[in-house]
Amino acid sequence: MKKKPLLKKKARKEIEDIIESTFEQKAKNYSPESDYSPFLDALIGKKERQTYSFYISVATTLGMSVNEQIAVVIANSYGRKAIRQYKIPHSITEETDNQISQLHRKIVTKQLKADKIEHAELIKSFAQPSANNNSDEDKTVDVFIDFKDGTLAFIDITSPKPNIKEFKELKRKLLRWTAIGYANYEKAKNIEAILAMPYNPYYPQDYSRFSGNDFIDFKNYEARVQSDFWNWIAGEDIFDDLLSIFVDKGKAIQKLINQKFIKT
Repeated sequence: MKKKPLLKKKARKEIEDIIESTFEQKAKNYSPESDYSPFLDALIGKKERQTYSFYISVATTLGMSVNEQIAVVIANSYGRKAIRQYKIPHSITEETDNQISQLHRKIVTKQLKADKIEHAELIKSFAQPSANNNSDEDKTVDVFIDFKDGTLAFIDITSPKPNIKEFKELKRKLLRWTAIGYANYEKAKNIEAILAMPYNPYYPQDYSRFSGNDFIDFKNYEARVQSDFWNWIAGEDIFDDLLSIFVDKGKAIQKLINQKFIKT
């Protein structure tokens, strides 16, 4: 049986350092904004409520910061050029923006099906760069990756359970990033404007979210979920090895949590 590729040694060490420095420090220094919740304390107990509050804080940090950092480490270690919180130095014309708005409206009103490839070809035909090089309203990209093969990726790392309103807004952002990419990055052969969901909450079933099925083209990877995301940015099957790092580091973090919240 062929052995699955593992994360490169340097990348593994950097990811371990990110997890340790972020979560062990959070466990040691965490203090809730408010420590008075009489109804919840009466129902489930103060320590249980405090522990839950800490878990929510950890989940927020994981979604906002750590996944971005890890994605950049993985992409860079496999020969791509990745930037976290990338500021797009370009924009598009007002006419291009108007056409994007019309396209978006047709998608959300279900006059057009979510078809990433078809929409990209249409956008390529009309996208024009802003002559004034204005700062764009959607200028901040969670992770930007130059795959060095002509593909540029504009990635929004998002919660795996957006509601309908959130999916609609995310779709508009992806359409605008596609237009900005084709209008301004002349050497790019392919622009990938995608949503990345670091894990699949429905695993082992395939990801399917009723609130986004009409707006996001899952078939053509307008959203990449769990291993489809992590393996894609590496170009290798590294997801299981990445997960094993969290398992290893989680033992020490759980010990700190027990010391802080469970023991009296």
